[in-house]
Amino acid sequence: MLVLIALLSALFQQGLPTGTMEGMVLGRTTNGPIADVLIKAAGDSATSSEAITDSAGRFILRDLPAGRVRIEVSAEGYLFGLRPTAGPSAIENNNLLNIGGNLFPGRSLGFTVNLAAGENLKLPAILASREAVIRGRVVDGEGQGIPRVPVTFIAEITDGLGRGRLLPEVGTASTDEHGEYRRVLPVGNYYVKATVDRPDAAALTVYYPATTDALTAAPVVLGEGAEATADIEIAPALDVYKLQISGRVLPLPGKSTSTPVNILLKTQGAPAAAAADTAANEKTGRFELRGIQPGSYDLFASATIDDKEYLAKIPIEIRDRDVEDVEILLRPGADIKGRLVIEGDASDLQLARPGAGTIKIALNRKDGLFGDIFKPLIDETGLAFAFRDVPPGDYSLAVGFVPDRGRAPSPDLYVADIRASGRSVFDNGFEVGVDQTDAMEVIVGTNGATIAGNVVGATPNQPVTVLLAIEFARRSNTSLVKSVAGNANGQFQMRGLTPGTYRILAAPAGTPMSRAVFESRAITVVVQKGTSISGIQVPLLSPGK
Repeated sequence: MLVLIALLSALFQQGLPTGTMEGMVLGRTTNGPIADVLIKAAGDSATSSEAITDSAGRFILRDLPAGRVRIEVSAEGYLFGLRPTAGPSAIENNNLLNIGGNLFPGRSLGFTVNLAAGENLKLPAILASREAVIRGRVVDGEGQGIPRVPVTFIAEITDGLGRGRLLPEVGTASTDEHGEYRRVLPVGNYYVKATVDRPDAAALTVYYPATTDALTAAPVVLGEGAEATADIEIAPALDVYKLQISGRVLPLPGKSTSTPVNILLKTQGAPAAAAADTAANEKTGRFELRGIQPGSYDLFASATIDDKEYLAKIPIEIRDRDVEDVEILLRPGADIKGRLVIEGDASDLQLARPGAGTIKIALNRKDGLFGDIFKPLIDETGLAFAFRDVPPGDYSLAVGFVPDRGRAPSPDLYVADIRASGRSVFDNGFEVGVDQTDAMEVIVGTNGATIAGNVVGATPNQPVTVLLAIEFARRSNTSLVKSVAGNANGQFQMRGLTPGTYRILAAPAGTPMSRAVFESRAITVVVQKGTSISGIQVPLLSPGK
């Protein structure tokens, strides 16, 4: 019976249209080939195939059924990633952590591609680096290890586009019974923090080596394949955590006086972190936060009243004495409503929702208080959207383009503007509770500009990244900051660009760059609606500059 099933399956597969897929795995820092990497492919028709990279880092997957194919990449002792691209790519739905356009490597890489019948699809280069490790101990004043302490790893990422550092949390660990921890990470610079619970006081967050101030934390420099030690000493931080913040939540006219109100204290600046939390007394509204370190904070209060979210945010500065009698007045949330406006000839473009649509919208809260919890409601036409009951605060709308039922979006799509009641909020966002948010417009153009050219000074096969950034006055709009890899001959192309004045520069792949260097070396290019600029000569930043 098993032989019969296998034979029928093979005969069935022979009737399916197929294609071929090939690619390379290269060292992230060396650009050299990586052999013996396992590449697995699985199609929608329950078929699978696999290959191993050869000594040149190459692999070929033959006779794959046409359609959507899931690729998995893995090898013992390596982390894998991809170079970000400007505009649509053959690769979709990768499983990597995306941090401001940087794809953070992982132990396994997964992504989806669409393979046409008879196609020989060449995949973008897959990048590999040897695993590196940060290990250490969390100890008390007597040098004894503290068990079950959460440890967080914060990456220092320079995007190279004049926007300064990105400081995302990229991994966690927990100390064992001896107070020891260990975490595998890719090459880079990291800050390490431990959070220790204390009875009757706020949890204590201490950065390596022994500071409660994120600005004075020491970085851990991790080379490829290296192992670094970062012991965190808790005792020196205990002496400064002796202050408290107290106050009350004011009653709302006509509302219940026994509503639970959550209180959260977060540090200001980057990376922001929760410093303490509690609940206000349901009858009196009073609250108290103890064991607070001197510094600058944001104090949040939130509650659900009559099925509606209420929120308040108050800046707090605490130095050498307690902060008392803080009064908090909760404000109700509001709906954000809007519509899609298309500039150009594309009547079939719609907002993305399950099963249809190309234009994906997301709501981002600038202080990151709630994470990614806001989901848009899209109407049946795919042209109107709403975010319900959004708490007061500063927000922005993010717009992206995704495949619609297997069809890739046009590379010439771009965001022309985002407006709130006729006022542009594309660059700086809007404030819920202050700005009018019931008549938003997301304006998408179909004929974006194109820039193509060559990197001057690049050697053949040298990995280079071309960086394009909108003029500094609009640099807060991160969607107008892009990067793309040059090909083996130093040629590049960027499509779907929003009109504006940009600065452009190329650098060897992986080169960190300060804003001052970018601004001093980049050249200016003016992009107009629907135009194509070709033959532009982009200078390559020399190593050490």
